[in-house]
Amino acid sequence: MTGARLNRRYFMVSTIGMLSATAARAAAVETETPSPDPRSAAEAAPVSTPQSAPSTPPDAAAAQNTQPMPAAPQDAAAARNAQPVPAAQPDTAAAQNAPAAVVQEAQPAGKTLPTPKGKVILSISGKISVTNAANNAARFDREMLEGLGLTKFTTMTPWYNEPVTFEGVRLDRLMEVVGAAGEQLRARALDDYTTEIPIADFERYHTILAMKRNGNYLPVTDKGPLFIVYPFDSHPDLKHQRFYARSAWQVARMTVT
Repeated sequence: MTGARLNRRYFMVSTIGMLSATAARAAAVETETPSPDPRSAAEAAPVSTPQSAPSTPPDAAAAQNTQPMPAAPQDAAAARNAQPVPAAQPDTAAAQNAPAAVVQEAQPAGKTLPTPKGKVILSISGKISVTNAANNAARFDREMLEGLGLTKFTTMTPWYNEPVTFEGVRLDRLMEVVGAAGEQLRARALDDYTTEIPIADFERYHTILAMKRNGNYLPVTDKGPLFIVYPFDSHPDLKHQRFYARSAWQVARMTVT
């Protein structure tokens, strides 16, 4: 019994000694462990960053980087200069001040006149380009002639004892309407009287094909229905037998030659 107790006490003392030695070594290790370097601790500490939008996935970022960069905006003045220059517009003021082109009222070849609705009182043929009847003729009733515009003047004549006011169509206007291309006009009356008249007379002297005398239509018994009249008082040269002979009355037909 005594031997067993001694063994147990020895074992307990040994165990306690071993534990004390182990504790002493652990304390020695703790005392020998160097203190951590503050710089290393700072480097190891997590870095606090401000909040931001989630980062773009690597593939999307790569795709964005491969897209072409937008062109830098051009200077406004340079952009305007780079635009196509529009075609130059005609100067309105210059166009208005420019002399007006002379426009012939004669119609192009092949164009026709309206068909007379009333009694035909004049037929024109020959070198004309605007017609309304067979055989290259232009036929007019009174309404058609008046539609061309009327002019009037007062003059003395060898056939009346006092000044007379005549009203009718200017012959240069009539020649334009039918597209006359000749130099002479042969006028024929109802009684077959014929006279040759230079077409240049019509514009130079403002000769008319009169339909009225003193406001009344000319009857056949008074040189009607149509009377070629010069304004004799307007020019000294007109008071000559040559122009009196050109003043045919009862005119029914004309031929441009």
